[in-house]
Amino acid sequence: MSGDSDKFAGKVKEAAGDITGDQDLKAEGEKQSQILRAEGDRQGAILRAEGQKQAQILEAEGDQQGAILRAEGESQAIQTVFAAIHAGNPSPDLLALKYIEALPLLAQGEASTLFVVPSDVAAALGALATAGAAFRKGGDITAGGTPPAAL
Repeated sequence: MSGDSDKFAGKVKEAAGDITGDQDLKAEGEKQSQILRAEGDRQGAILRAEGQKQAQILEAEGDQQGAILRAEGESQAIQTVFAAIHAGNPSPDLLALKYIEALPLLAQGEASTLFVVPSDVAAALGALATAGAAFRKGGDITAGGTPPAAL
């Protein structure tokens, strides 16, 4: 019987080894699964960050292009107005009047703390005031009318 019990003990050890081996394999599989899951999470985070970075770059480039197009449009508008004014050969009085009309628009701007009035515009404003006074009084300044007092 000693031979049978040795065989039995050997089979028990063998079965116990199989169980231990199965547990080791299962633990190793779980470990590999966790490693792969962590690596996938890491790659996902990297891809999300790169996507956000690219989106910010594209948004900034779009803003830049928009600003450039707005500036080019404003430049063309200014050039058109400038050309139209010079093609019409306006008098100094008309330019002074348009300058006065534009002052309220300038005052509405954010940086409206200082206005520089060119001296030739001031002279034109004086002439305009003189002409306006003559029309109000029904007189003619060149025919002996008196100019209004200085402003």
